[in-house]
Amino acid sequence: MKNDCDVLYCIGIGGKGVASVASLFLQMGKKVVGSDLVETRSTKQLAKEGATISIGKQKKENIPNNVDIAVYSKSITDDNSELIELKNRNISCYTYPSFVALLTKNKKVIGISGTHGKSTTTALTGIMLEHAKLDPTVVVGSYVPFFKSTARYGLSDYFVLEADEYRLAFHEYSAQIAVVTSIDFDHPDCFPDINAVKNAFKGFIDKMPQDGVIVANADDVLIKEVVSSSNRETIWYGIESDDAQIRAKNIHFSDKTTFDCYLSEGEIKDITLHIPGTHNISNALAAIGVGKVLNVPEALIKEGLYLYKGAFRRFEVRGEVGGITIIDDYAHHPLEVQKTIEAARLRFPGRRVVAVFQPHHQERTRALFSEFSEALSVADFAVITDVYRVPGRTSEEEIPMKKMAFSVREKGVDSLYVANYNELPALLPSKLSEGDVVLIMGAGNINTIIPALVKKIS
Repeated sequence: MKNDCDVLYCIGIGGKGVASVASLFLQMGKKVVGSDLVETRSTKQLAKEGATISIGKQKKENIPNNVDIAVYSKSITDDNSELIELKNRNISCYTYPSFVALLTKNKKVIGISGTHGKSTTTALTGIMLEHAKLDPTVVVGSYVPFFKSTARYGLSDYFVLEADEYRLAFHEYSAQIAVVTSIDFDHPDCFPDINAVKNAFKGFIDKMPQDGVIVANADDVLIKEVVSSSNRETIWYGIESDDAQIRAKNIHFSDKTTFDCYLSEGEIKDITLHIPGTHNISNALAAIGVGKVLNVPEALIKEGLYLYKGAFRRFEVRGEVGGITIIDDYAHHPLEVQKTIEAARLRFPGRRVVAVFQPHHQERTRALFSEFSEALSVADFAVITDVYRVPGRTSEEEIPMKKMAFSVREKGVDSLYVANYNELPALLPSKLSEGDVVLIMGAGNINTIIPALVKKIS
């Protein structure tokens, strides 16, 4: 990308990908202007960082005259008035994945892929490499308090990137180090079956240079199937698998998570994480794998992992009121819902776990309906709302979420169906007791009720 691109325009600036590159540009000393339909935590944060943002209807009048380059979310359609205006001005316009491909050209890309765990693993890896003085650029799909942003701009050639499989975005990148945390069926609007998902990850690996290194989860059978066809060097990590060269043992959960990491050539004792759950130990092992590839000293690996205190909407404690703990989590897939509930039990043993879930996207909810019911039945009490309709990805189909609540109840778990999530602050407090852990889960807008819920409880 030319160095004289001083003004970036972002359509859908609040989207997790576009927000990251917007933040990156601001850290580079560039000017960022953009728009979004609604104000969110993301747009507010970017405004704090220095972006000029128009909220509401997207129109050509929002675009200043001095724009050099533009980026937009893949959810933006060709008839968007701002996109039309930018193209009429002959301004180069890129989708988020294409724009990141431009940024990573001639960089040493560390691509963090996986159906689950990408954001946490990307953040863990980025913080560890920063602590090791490798000065990486890091692009994460969530705000990371350590970076005070969703991204970090570094001057070295290392570029740590959250590589998303949705709509094959990660096929735009060529990773020198490719991390694969998990392969699972998701995004049914994009992938018709699990074989399509596996082929997508195979395509990501095939884009690597021949001297690239794969860091892969040995506990995941589907990853083994995909990676086995590659002749690139592979480092395996895991908790259960005997094939793992990097393995966690002596695991303990309390207010923090501790474990020992056994390597093929030694061990790292007493690693401490601030985040709960066995899935996060697995994410940490992936980061350790990257550290070993880059010859990061073991002491710095351990210290770097300890520095990570979490990210927005990743088991984020948003309130402690009247003995009730409110946690915000991005979980929107059955396995993520289950792992988040299990993490709550490990972090808060003996306390009642209340799962409040807003399904995300109609096709995903329909395709994984029974799996969601099973996952929610791991909680002590489940509250289910109607499906969040993703702009640009909606249909007229109605998913009977009341039926899901009934299905959970049939499994012996008390449940409640509340169609409109905005009614939860008024309805939920009477259902809660001192000591409850309330998980607000979903990738939509259900987390916007948390301030009102905390206020009502107090």
